Amino acid sequence: MKRLLFIFLLMVLSVGFLMAQSVPKRVLTQAKLDKFLADLPKITKDLDKFTDKYDQEFGMDSPEMAEAFSQLTVPDVAAMFKAIQADAQVKALLAKYGWNDFWEVYGAVLSGYFILLFEDMAARMNSAEFTKSLEKSKANYNKDDYQLVKKNQTKIQEAFESLEDE
Repeated sequence: MKRLLFIFLLMVLSVGFLMAQSVPKRVLTQAKLDKFLADLPKITKDLDKFTDKYDQEFGMDSPEMAEAFSQLTVPDVAAMFKAIQADAQVKALLAKYGWNDFWEVYGAVLSGYFILLFEDMAARMNSAEFTKSLEKSKANYNKDDYQLVKKNQTKIQEAFESLEDE
């Protein structure tokens, strides 16, 4: 599952911020975020069933997987993400939990969470270039979603850390 999380992280960071909208769409509400955090461990466990399928489909099942993983490009990650999203079995699994916008919420939560982490990193690095890049990313993220993620940062962090323990 860690590989799947890493892929989604790459997707969010590499592709999500490249597609700026004039007014970033609000995705999150407290109720939706709470449902996401409650469902995430169960959905993650169920999604693990698809790891082998997508590892094989995208050549990630080789002994040189670490090297292959480091060679992924933004189009590779985008293709993987689209394939997973389009998979009828994955859609059925998410519907079982009452989700029709799971990936959008997942992306919004991850993006907001990593913006917060990168803000902390930028403060410690004292790099004008990094801060400028971060501000561009933040400008492409809905301000209300940002505030909600910030308010719930500890709960989100705990949820993601619990996935690492599995």
